[in-house]
Amino acid sequence: MKLLSYLFLLYVLYGVVMIAMHRSFIYPFQPEGHLLPGFAEVVLQGDDGTSIYLQEHPGDGPVLLYFMGNAGALPLFASAFDHHIAQGRHVIALEYRGGAGRPGT
Repeated sequence: MKLLSYLFLLYVLYGVVMIAMHRSFIYPFQPEGHLLPGFAEVVLQGDDGTSIYLQEHPGDGPVLLYFMGNAGALPLFASAFDHHIAQGRHVIALEYRGGAGRPGT
């Protein structure tokens, strides 16, 4: 019975820690973004006035829209663009609001 009580307390403690820290586990963004080599920064205004940041690499081929995952910042994904740039594709990469030091949520 004592073992079950300890396991229950451990489970409750785990729940409290996960609730308190879930944003850093699920969305571990880098503190700030950086411009990718060969890309230009494009800033758009959202309906609520918050800036939306894109990085764009021009190309003559099809347009590739890239939506950053929920970790890091675009420079961490730079190697994923190399193939597309080599093929002449026009690459547009979106940085999530609230991620990589960008404003918004």
